[in-house]
This record gives sequence, structure tokens and C-alpha cells, in this order.
Amino acid sequence: MKPIYTKFDEFSKTGDADAAGKLYHDQAVVVEKGEKATFGREEIVKMLKEFFEKVGPHKFVTSNESYQGTDDYLIAQCDVEVHPEKGGDILKGKTLHIWKKQDGNWLLYHEEYEKLIINSENCESPKAINNHQKEKINQRPKAIHYSGQEVKDVLTARYDAMEKHCQTGDIEKVAEFYHSDGVMIERGVSVAYGRAQAPTDSLALPTPEEPPIQLLKEVVDLMEINQPCPFEKSNEKYEGCEDFLILTCDSTLSSVKRGTETAKVIQIWKKDQGKWTIYHEEYEVKK
Repeated sequence: MKPIYTKFDEFSKTGDADAAGKLYHDQAVVVEKGEKATFGREEIVKMLKEFFEKVGPHKFVTSNESYQGTDDYLIAQCDVEVHPEKGGDILKGKTLHIWKKQDGNWLLYHEEYEKLIINSENCESPKAINNHQKEKINQRPKAIHYSGQEVKDVLTARYDAMEKHCQTGDIEKVAEFYHSDGVMIERGVSVAYGRAQAPTDSLALPTPEEPPIQLLKEVVDLMEINQPCPFEKSNEKYEGCEDFLILTCDSTLSSVKRGTETAKVIQIWKKDQGKWTIYHEEYEVKK
């Protein structure tokens, strides 16, 4: 990960948002936790340009890093501080990055950050933080990796329970399988973000001219269209690490209204407080 983050630091110092944008996957999403989701490289570049113009040349200082990974995904979590090179307020927050391997390159696929706030505390120097982190990293236990069969066993039970609620039309129960900061992406089209308590609760998309879409509403719409909705999976690939389980598959969905449709699906499940929920879902309906 270090060479990739070094590149991002270079682009942050020069303010080159276009170059920084190339480090993102073309289906990437950036989530401001509890607020909004920005989807697609073009929109993300716009967001980066606004941030670079506002903050100016800057560098990132990280602490409390943790890293996990599978064959196709790398996950990095840390506390971060943004240090403007020309002085000014130091911003701090927490970030989570999911990197996806595509054609041999690692691209940022899912980024979540808490809204950056001004750091009112005395900051350690970058050197002090990094030395402290080296000590902490050396003390960490060996990373946990799950076999494909272990991941399948965990998720099969979740899918069986979820499908029962789909078939009975219990929307609230189905929504409980999604993370409160989860995203559902229709590949190349749109993102729905956030599991609100009711379809009328809105968490805005990044483009203000469009109506807000929120994840529970997307679930409601899909269930109404496809009711009842038994689904089958094929060509599955299961991957897993300590806090994330990942399924890539072809999915066949049968319904009275729309007949049989197939889609390519990626689901990333995240463990919070011992519970697995869908954190990132991407699908593409085959024409």
C-alpha cells in the first residue's frame, strides 16, 4: 500500500485532482459517513478539486492503522490528519479504504470518512506518530484470513434467512441485513446510500439537482418489482479477512412481474459488534 499512498500524497501537494482520480476505480464510491455518497470517478475528481482548492497543498499524517486483505481486496483503516503546507487549521478524522485489484492494479473502490474537523489538541509530529505506530504494528497478532468454504458457510446462513424475508415481503427485516452506512450501486448508473428507518428519510446523493436515493428505498423498490423474489447464485467466489467477507457471483432472480433476470453481483459484508451486514453491493443486470 505504501507506494500507492505515496503517489496520493504527491498529488495532494501539487493539487493534481485528475491524477489523484486515476487512483480510484471507475465504479468507486466515496462516503461521508452519515451524510452522502459520491459515485463514479468523474464526480470524485470534482470532489477532490473542491477539497484541494479549499485546503491547498497538504500532506496526510496517519495513525492507528490496521490492514486486512484477500486475493482481490485490500482494506486499510486509520486515523488521519490533514496538514496544510502553508499553515492553518489541521483537520482530523477517521478513514476506511477498500482497494480492489483490476488488471493487476490496485484501485480505490470504496472510501468512507468521518467529516473532517479542526484538531484543537496539540498534535504529535509526523515522525513521532509514525514511530509510535511501528511499535503498535509490531505488537499486533497475525492477520486473520478465511478460506472460501469458511466464508461460504457464514454467508449461506445469512442468505437463507434474508431470502425468507424477501419471499414474505418483510422489508424491515430485509433492511436489517444492510449496514447503516451501506451502499447499493447499480454499475455505471447510480448509488443508494444509508439504511434509514423509513423510505421518506433521505440521505442526499452528491448531485443536488437529482432527488435523494437511500438504500432502504432501493430495497423497497426492488422487492415490489420482484415479489416474490427467490434468487440463485452461480460462479461464486468467496473471500474473507477479519472484518470483511466478500462474494462475487452471477445471480438469477425470478419474479412474476419481470420473469427471470441475471446479474453480476459483488457484495462486501462488514462485521460490526459481532454482526455481519452488507456494506457494499454492486450489481449489473445482464441485457
